[in-house]
Amino acid sequence: MDVAFEGQNAFVAAANGDFPLVVLLWGMALPKRVDLLVAEDLDGNTVLHHTASTAIDGNVAIVHFLLQQATAAGRPLTSLVEACNHAGETPLIRAAHAGNMAVVEALLQFGMAEINAKDKEGNTPAHHAAAQGHLWLLHYLLQAESRLNPSLAPTELGDTCKSKNTVLHYACAREHKVVVQYLLSQGFDPQQANVDGVSALDIAKYRKIEWLVKVLESNDRTFAEAPTKCRESRLWVTLLYGFILSGLFSLSYFLPWWIAAPLILLVLWLALKKIRKPHGHGGHSHGTKNVATLHPSKRDMVVTGSVVLAKPQKEPAFSKKHEPSGLSTLFKPQPEMIMGVWAAWVILFIFFHVVVWVDPVYKFVVTDWEPFLYTLVGIEAVFLLTWFRLATVCPSDPGVIRTFQVDITQMLANAATGVVPPEASYCRTCMIRKPIRSKHCAQCGVCVARMDHHCGWINRCVGYGNHRLFVCFLLLHIIVVVGFVLLAGVVFQHFLQPGNLDATLGSSVMRVWMQVPDLVADHLLALMVFLWGIGTVIGLSFMAVQHLGNMARNLTVNESINWRRYPYLKADPKNNSKAADKLPRLLNPFDKGGWHNTLEFWTRSGSSALDYRTVFRLPNAVDEPEEPIINVQVV
Repeated sequence: MDVAFEGQNAFVAAANGDFPLVVLLWGMALPKRVDLLVAEDLDGNTVLHHTASTAIDGNVAIVHFLLQQATAAGRPLTSLVEACNHAGETPLIRAAHAGNMAVVEALLQFGMAEINAKDKEGNTPAHHAAAQGHLWLLHYLLQAESRLNPSLAPTELGDTCKSKNTVLHYACAREHKVVVQYLLSQGFDPQQANVDGVSALDIAKYRKIEWLVKVLESNDRTFAEAPTKCRESRLWVTLLYGFILSGLFSLSYFLPWWIAAPLILLVLWLALKKIRKPHGHGGHSHGTKNVATLHPSKRDMVVTGSVVLAKPQKEPAFSKKHEPSGLSTLFKPQPEMIMGVWAAWVILFIFFHVVVWVDPVYKFVVTDWEPFLYTLVGIEAVFLLTWFRLATVCPSDPGVIRTFQVDITQMLANAATGVVPPEASYCRTCMIRKPIRSKHCAQCGVCVARMDHHCGWINRCVGYGNHRLFVCFLLLHIIVVVGFVLLAGVVFQHFLQPGNLDATLGSSVMRVWMQVPDLVADHLLALMVFLWGIGTVIGLSFMAVQHLGNMARNLTVNESINWRRYPYLKADPKNNSKAADKLPRLLNPFDKGGWHNTLEFWTRSGSSALDYRTVFRLPNAVDEPEEPIINVQVV
């Protein structure tokens, strides 16, 4: 194209949503007699194709501008709206593929675009929306087609391609669970075959996608089941890791120190190295980078020549990784690995407790400290029961948002009129309206109310539902570890007494220092418990101070770390110290003062209680209508 400004032509400006630049280039093209309405790139895409291929601010204005210019020139809009590129794709198809709801709506309402326009493979805009997982746009297209053709049955909407694939075929081929659930609720048949005799159910079975087979074979067509659920911890995996590691740690009791110590350090290093590797169990899409905040000239949007859909097959054209099952999972880092390492140290501490009871070398502890040992057993039992309650046996609910059935109905009703749920207030993975202070946990796979953090020790989120129990668990953890540190200290205090040392080595001080290496070698297990316990107590104490401090300020760990992400949290302008740049004092609208914050934290009824699963507005906020936000998609 001969018309350009600072290296950007109309195709680039349209893709970037740069409406002012498009208008400028239009004016520059008039004297040169360049017709921007029919100008094409090497793939046959017009300026309108480029406009429809991305979904950012400015695109709709460009669409309206181009339609107005065509009308002013006396040209039929069909020549512009139904123009096909070399792959037979119209602007409506490109907009549906990109998930550009506003442009789709403009093309249908003002451009009178053909809603079932087909590319060279016979795929309609609905096929592209289903293949890309654009639920709101797919619903809008099917509802619009139903209004245009009331005689069509719901299962006939969206049409079929040349290979007789339905929208359900494409949704299953791309494994879009929520879209599959939606189409089933609309009556689409999972056993309807294409020209090759392949049904959506066949695709799921041949690819061995268990969840998809279950959904397709289910008789439930109400769209009531949430697409996500809180991931459950596998106790057997945790205990297997725990017993293997604790067995290696316990070698400090059976083997010479010069063999046991290096082996234990090696095992610890390997375990921590595995934990640091990303295990990819999130399943949460955070979307593409938000370029809407950039100046249009800096967006650098890339538009592909065509968006031809791969034919749904039994074997995937692309592969989504499915988690292995059984013992094969242990060869890769698992979510339960941190739990396993934690459990290994707990088992080792318990093993040390048992050794003190049964080993004659430590008989003096049983004789002199028997009440302390029994007390420690009782505290251990309460501590472990609390952990089991948090993590595995009837695991505590962290505050999972379970409003899918209500929210999806309302959001689909809005989508039918072209209104997309705002990105900031709904979760694209859980498909629910997000209460304020909630957050999607990639590890758990769900949205959690007043989400504090994800705890590896319980492999579960800590949030509104279980934060109180977690604080109790944390305090019990400190008490238990302090007890074991004292127990190990009793052992060393006994053997370091001058009367228990070799008198032939000189003065008492010299005897202590001379025999320390032998004591370490003879009591390596006690030394491990003592040193690890001290480090653990220090770390746990910092955590306890953090949680108690946040409790008094009505903050979460997530908010205190990522406060810049949340518009309701702002740095106190009065706090101008250099340290404030990293950890400022925050102005928190939920802060009611230390006493009231503490009451709110510990109570679930009464005037001080607040159910954060149902809080969508700031305290004393004026209700304002939410503006839909168009998601940025690049194709």
